[in-house]
Amino acid sequence: MFKVELHKNARKLFEKLDKQASDRLYKAFQKFKEPFKLDIKKMGNNFYRIRTGELRAVIWIDFKDKILYIVDFDYRGRIYDRW
Repeated sequence: MFKVELHKNARKLFEKLDKQASDRLYKAFQKFKEPFKLDIKKMGNNFYRIRTGELRAVIWIDFKDKILYIVDFDYRGRIYDRW
């Protein structure tokens, strides 16, 4: 099981969301504790993307310390423009 942490840029995005959206995302992020049971694909340079519904999260995994960092997240149509 991995520890899930938000990168500072992702934390800023998360804090800007309304209560309903942030609650929904928090529940989705809790599923990330076991990322390899989810729809995960390698993007290159040790970055991965996880798909949960319309949401896409770009993550970096520290396998040594078992920490999953959520680097960025957004909806499917917008996330890949930044990555």
